[in-house]
Amino acid sequence: MSAPEKKEEVSKDLFKHVLFGVGVTAAAYPLTYAKVLVQIGHEPIAPKLTTTWLGRKTLVLPNVFKYVGHIWNEDGFFGIYRGLTFKLATAAVASATAHSVLENLQQQQKKKKSVYEDIGSSDNPSVKAFVIETSNHVISQTAAIIVSQPLHVMTIRSMAQFVGGEQHYSGFFSSFVDIWREEGILGFFSGMMPRLFGELLIILVANSVTFVVNSWVFTEMDVRHYCAPIANILAGTVMYPFNVVSTVMAVNSSGLVAGSPPAMPHYTGWIDCWKQLSREHALKRGSSMMVRYYTGPVIQRDNSSVPVKKGNPVT
Repeated sequence: MSAPEKKEEVSKDLFKHVLFGVGVTAAAYPLTYAKVLVQIGHEPIAPKLTTTWLGRKTLVLPNVFKYVGHIWNEDGFFGIYRGLTFKLATAAVASATAHSVLENLQQQQKKKKSVYEDIGSSDNPSVKAFVIETSNHVISQTAAIIVSQPLHVMTIRSMAQFVGGEQHYSGFFSSFVDIWREEGILGFFSGMMPRLFGELLIILVANSVTFVVNSWVFTEMDVRHYCAPIANILAGTVMYPFNVVSTVMAVNSSGLVAGSPPAMPHYTGWIDCWKQLSREHALKRGSSMMVRYYTGPVIQRDNSSVPVKKGNPVT
């Protein structure tokens, strides 16, 4: 294959990769929207008392579909797609950046044959292959997060506007100007550090587990194919609190109702946010969108538990 043909093939592959990512993002957007609102602590529907299969009474919050239904009732059908343009732009930019950087790194390494000496086959990768491939993914994902973070912040804030009914983040230009005027350049990177740490730790943990298991535990190829996706899911579950903290910090002190007291306290930094959410047992907010148990403060009234809302305690 000639150089121009190879370049065209890479461009087509990049386009398909980005298009697939954008399609998945658009299809799942209403659920993502509801999840973000849960992550920032917005619970507009009161929990209901129910009984678990063990016979214990507990308070349960509405599942993700009821939450989406609530948004629909408030803002209409198009309301459940508030911020979709920002989200699609974020997904496209992140996907294109990661793919381009990864392709470039792999092409540069192939030119240096010494890098691939004793690398081993794909069926039995060596430690050197593991280090090279993991490093490539870390670098490409780091670039993707840094480049896409300003759009990611706009995405989260456009969703968070639902809490206070604002319209600050309705267009790219107006959102850019608003962030620049109110917070300066650092505003575009709100919540980036926990997002970056979380994503990179997922790569490192998932790749390490996959390499160890495939190298010394499973010998059959059919079983090995399932290891990587399972490892990614498990790593994502463990690192989920970074996702919550990143989302909260993208909104915190932004001037939106959702990012200010009483809806949300002002945090001094993402570590302060982590500590306070940990004390509130809120680092897993949104991790389970089907069965959601209420874990906030309650008071006892008439032999039943009643939730205490932020800024409006039940007396």
